[in-house]
Amino acid sequence: MGFCVLDLDRIVANATEKRGYFAEKSKIKVNKGIEFIETMPCVELWFLLHFLDRYSAKAYVNYDQISKPLKQHITRYEKTSAFFKSNPIYELLITKGNLKQADEFARKLAIEKDDSDNPYFNFTDINKLIKRLKNR
Repeated sequence: MGFCVLDLDRIVANATEKRGYFAEKSKIKVNKGIEFIETMPCVELWFLLHFLDRYSAKAYVNYDQISKPLKQHITRYEKTSAFFKSNPIYELLITKGNLKQADEFARKLAIEKDDSDNPYFNFTDINKLIKRLKNR
């Protein structure tokens, strides 16, 4: 089993990409080839959950919207390979953030997402990926 980690903000914003993605995802799920790890809008939501003072289901539509509050906690954050090469993000999240809290908030978002009709409802599966990798 492999994993495919995706930011959904650009996929759901484009009708053609959205149809193609969900069609491909359903084929792969049938073949049990890949487990999709999705985040709406983007992986930066997972990063931000480590730093929130309290739970919030505030909606962010894309990376540009979520990068502003994230930069309050990771001031030099950039979604670039150069940033990730010089800043070990996992260590930063563990030492300056709260992994247990991020997991709790991600689980709450997932529950609320299941009760919502909003295709832009924010959620992340990164916590599920971490759990799966730890249990391997």
